[in-house]
Amino acid sequence: MSLKKKLVIWLAHRLPPCQEVTRLASEAMDRRLPLQHWIKMKLHFLTCSLCLRYFQQLQLMRELAHRHGAQADDNKPSTNAALSPAARERLKRMLDSSSPE
Repeated sequence: MSLKKKLVIWLAHRLPPCQEVTRLASEAMDRRLPLQHWIKMKLHFLTCSLCLRYFQQLQLMRELAHRHGAQADDNKPSTNAALSPAARERLKRMLDSSSPE
């Protein structure tokens, strides 16, 4: 067995399991982790590509959500938006014709 493989196995036995690392990764999206937890998580990523991928996907979703939120703020309709009289009348006719009697 190569030295690298032995080191990875040794490290994997001393690091938190994937279940804890995924919880830490999720927490890291909401708040700043204590340094000890951050280091454990990053070391775990050296031995587990699936957890690393999960963390990267969380980061991407967070970035996209922030970007989408900023765009939504830019595209907000004015608070005094209203239907035109013609649109209001069409909507009323459609509702009247589809109501069960």
